[in-house]
Amino acid sequence: FSLLLGTFPVTGQFGRLHRERLWKHALATAKHASEIARVRTWITREEAFDLGLLHDLGWLAMLVHYRDEFELVTQFAESEEIPPWEAESHFDLYHVQVGRWIAVKWGLPPVYEMVMAFHHSPERSRSFQPHVKIVSLANALSNSAEYPHLVEWASVKTLCRGLRISEDEWQEHVAKVQE
Repeated sequence: FSLLLGTFPVTGQFGRLHRERLWKHALATAKHASEIARVRTWITREEAFDLGLLHDLGWLAMLVHYRDEFELVTQFAESEEIPPWEAESHFDLYHVQVGRWIAVKWGLPPVYEMVMAFHHSPERSRSFQPHVKIVSLANALSNSAEYPHLVEWASVKTLCRGLRISEDEWQEHVAKVQE
């Protein structure tokens, strides 16, 4: 973790505030991914945790290396009251593109590339879809305080079905969000 912080140094109050927010979100996503993986035999809790922790590394890289674009996306999202990943569609650079590039550049296993690239659209991943789905669901859980609609059963039903997560199990995960 310390190595990652050193790799992505930020300056100023804006940078520190957003870096802290990004890491808190990454840690929450990692914890939720680990919980979802708890009863899945094909993935370890540790692997799910690691995938969740690194899923949004593209945002952090944008904050450090594409600061102007990051600020534009952030400001647009706030002014339109939409999630930042939706605001990106109005710009040329996406955090998932940057994340995928990092995964390739760092030589991370292909599952990281797929998770970083497709956690907002797991159906588009050409491999490792179950892994991507877990992180996508964990991401929804960690964003649900700000965007409650993300965890409504109808919006996650297809992902849950693909992972054999029952509505009852999903509601248990939703209930843990406050923790």
